[in-house]
This record gives sequence, C-alpha cells and structure tokens, in this order.
Amino acid sequence: MSLAPLLIALLVAAPPAPAAAGLSTGHVTYRVGGSAYVDVGELDGLVAGDSLEVQRGAAHVGWLRARDVTPHLAACDTLEDQGGIVPGDGVRWRAHAVVPGSGPIAASAAASAPAGGSIASPAPDSAVARGPAPAPTRSATPMRRPAPVRGRVGLSAWSTEDAAGGRYLQPAVDARIDGRGLAGGTVDAALDVRGRGTVPASGSPVAQRELGARFYRTSVAWHNVQGTRRLTVGRQFATSFSSVSLFDGAVAEVVGRRFGGGLLFGAQPEPALLQPSFDIVEAGAFVEAHAAPGGAARWSATLGGVTSSEGGQANRDFLFVQGFYQDRRTMFTLAQEIDVARGWRRDFQPGRFALTSTYANARVVVARQVTALVGYDTRRNVPLYRDRNTPETEFDDALRDGGWLGVSLTPTPAVRLDGDVRRRFGEGVDRSTAWSAGADWLAVRKRGVRLRGRVAHSSTDALTTRIYSGGIECSPSAATTLGVSGGERRTEDALATLSERAPWWTVDADVAVALRWSIAGSFERQGGDAGSAGQGYLGFGYRF
Repeated sequence: MSLAPLLIALLVAAPPAPAAAGLSTGHVTYRVGGSAYVDVGELDGLVAGDSLEVQRGAAHVGWLRARDVTPHLAACDTLEDQGGIVPGDGVRWRAHAVVPGSGPIAASAAASAPAGGSIASPAPDSAVARGPAPAPTRSATPMRRPAPVRGRVGLSAWSTEDAAGGRYLQPAVDARIDGRGLAGGTVDAALDVRGRGTVPASGSPVAQRELGARFYRTSVAWHNVQGTRRLTVGRQFATSFSSVSLFDGAVAEVVGRRFGGGLLFGAQPEPALLQPSFDIVEAGAFVEAHAAPGGAARWSATLGGVTSSEGGQANRDFLFVQGFYQDRRTMFTLAQEIDVARGWRRDFQPGRFALTSTYANARVVVARQVTALVGYDTRRNVPLYRDRNTPETEFDDALRDGGWLGVSLTPTPAVRLDGDVRRRFGEGVDRSTAWSAGADWLAVRKRGVRLRGRVAHSSTDALTTRIYSGGIECSPSAATTLGVSGGERRTEDALATLSERAPWWTVDADVAVALRWSIAGSFERQGGDAGSAGQGYLGFGYRF
C-alpha cells in the first residue's frame, strides 16, 4: 500500500500550538463508553482525581477526571462531553510537582510525607477552573491523598430470545479491585473476576445450563518507592510483549528516564473458563527506549522476543518490533512480528525467518478542522503445535491483508463528519472493498442532545452488504443519559440470487446515583426475513 497520503499529511501538518502558561498538555488516545484514556501519567504530574479539560484546537470539548493512573497513561471518567470527545483531542491540566526520582507511585510517596509538610498544587488557572469538574486544589489546601483501594462491583442480567424461539437468561456478577501504594507504598494488587451463567427457559434440559467464573487479573506487584523497578506475579496482561495476552506467571521490569526493559515467564490458561494450565509455557524479554517525561512529543521503540513450548515441543518463537510516536498533530504506531522456524515449524514456514504480522496506523491533523487517517494491516494466525497434524481441517490461517484511508472533519465544535475506505487484498472471497460515512451533531449543548447517522457499504465478488443506522441521545441531567437508535442491514448474494433485510432498534439508559451508584439498561429488537429476535440488559454498579 502506498504511504504517499501519510507523507503528504506529515509535510503539511502545522507545528504544535504552544500550551497555555503553567499548564501541562496531552492527548486522548482511546474512548469507550464513559471512559477515556490519555497519554499522560504520574511521571507527568497527573494523579488520580485530577480534572482535565478536553480541547479541539481552541474550542472547549469537555471535562475528564483521572481514575487509574500509571507512569505514562491514565484512564479517566467523562464528566462533561459537549463536542463528542474522540482520540486525538488535546487535554490540559495543572500538573503536580513530581517527587525527585518519582515513578509509578509518585502520588503515594508524596502523600506519605511527614505530617505538617503538606503537599499542595498551584492555584488553578482560570481557563481550567471553569466547568463542572472540581477545580484543582489551591495552594492553601493540602492535596487529597488518592484512595489506596479503588474498584467497582456490578450485578447484571441479559435476557435473550433468538430467531428460533429459544429463550435464555444470563445473570452476571463482576468485581474489579485495584490497590496502589499498599504496605508503605511499595505494593500494588489487582483483582478482576467476572462470573456468568446461562439459564435456558423452563422445559429445557438441565445439561444446557452453564455457570462459570473467569479471573482476568489476580496479581500482586512489588516495586521500589521511585517505581523504577517492579516485579508482578499472578494472572496479568503482558502489555509490553507483542501477541502475549493473558498469562499466569511473573514479569520483572526496569523503567528508567530514557530506557527500560523486562523479562517474562509463565503459562497460558486454558481458553474456555481460563482455568490455570501448564500445557503451554512461555518466556520472553524486551528492551525499550522512550522519550523523557515532560517533553512535547512522546515516543517509544521496543525490541523483544517470545518463545513458547507445549509438552516439551516447540510451539511458537518470534521476535517483535514496536514503535509509537505522538505530538499535538501526529500519532503513529507500528508493530512487526518475525516468526522463527524451529523443529516441526520448518515444514510450515519457508525460510528461517518470516514477517508474519505487520500493523501500521497513523493519524495526522492536516488542518485545524481536518484529520487524516491511514493504515495497513497484515496480522494473521500462525500455526501452533496443536495444528501440526491436521492443518487442512483444524488450522485457520485467516489473514487480514489490507489497508484503509479515512478523514475526519469538525467544521464546528458541535459537528463531526467522518468517512473511510477499506480494501482487503487477496483472491475470491478474501478480496473486498468497503466504505462508510457518518455524521455527529450536538444539536442542544445544554441538554446534551446529540444526533448520529451512518451508512456503510461492503462488497466482494458475490456478496454486497449495506447498513443504514441513526440515533438520538440526550442528557437531561449530568447523571443521566438516554438514547434511541435503529437501522437496517440489506444483504444481496449474487451467486445464490438471494436478498435479505434485517431492521433493528435499540433503547438505552444510563443513570448515575449519588456519584457512586449507577444503573444501566437497554433493549434491542431485531426483525427481518430470517425472523425476529430480541435481547434486554439491566445492570447495577457501585464504584468505590
């Protein structure tokens, strides 16, 4: 795929605008539901509870509050959203002074200072102090220590009726608990457990009932006060290791001002209920270089390798390279995996080394209201030890070989337009072309009335699919969000000369009660030529 659009966008991108005096800046990197993620953390002077103003150019978009803060990243709750917060929007806040030599637990170390020596933040800037978010603490008031234990517990239930008339109830319970700065500030702990059951309607065989709990995190981490050395033991996600997701084991990391590295050793849990298993054992190492904290641009480059075995036999060995760059105008990520043939794998892989997966994605602010996106993706499944005997029937060598080009326009802070074209290369059913376009309009700012619409089209040699959707959302109060949406999917099969239409509509409600309690509910109904189906959801949550 040509990189010309990316190179042109980089050349015409305007230089970063200077930050307001006394304020630190960053960017929104991801948005899902009521949570937003930003590319700043404790080493940048951000602590849990801080308020961040979201801006798009010079326009005010909304407010965030930092919830979970790591050395370089933070997860935030959305307090106000006036312009549809999206990745790439800027954030600014009044940074706290970082304790000399501070690291991932700077806030805990600062909070444990001797009594009488209060740690305070500067007086708030007038631009940051406005809005619904609490203003940063004035210098006469000591900084509130973040709670050492934070988390959420929830209870929910799905009720489902499929097109064949089958009816099921799926009750669920989940709990996420994070402890930071325990045992004098040198221990962190994490628990993430989710239980779910499937209960068919009366009259169904008991064998169809399913109950189970999945543990996604049960880990304890020991680190020094500066946060530069860390050992994490238990079930965890290996975020620094490419293609290594959930595992049981240990990760040792060293984080310096400009360089870092780590080691991994553990075993993959069984995939069904995530029970502990030692069938697949893996180990890995990585080294990383990154930008010094506080710079206008953030970047990192990682080189590493992972080896795994199953029953003493080679399972998969690969090297990986990862890169990341972001400033006020540009964001770029790159990931490349290089598989190494060892043992039986030489029969599946020509050559000693093979470039098996490539992923590149760039977002560039071309002009004040124009953002361009370009990407390339060849991530694929690779054969593992379990695939060696009958690869023709058991191994899925699915390959994402394609690229995309898109643009996002914000002619006013209340209006956002976007569109993209995606091409999947290959032969036959593996080759397809798709495009989509959408619009988002904040019609009534004070009530948060938002209108959305989208149209999408996808086609292969034999199949054509069109999707039309739209919806309206409003926030009658800061604690309540209501929404109604609907649409239709139309499918045409040229080989079978068949066509199908499937309309749907959905009602959603999300209510916060007394800041800590929340209630969420939704109901969806689908119809069309294949029959009707529906599902309902009701959930309760408590955050502490």
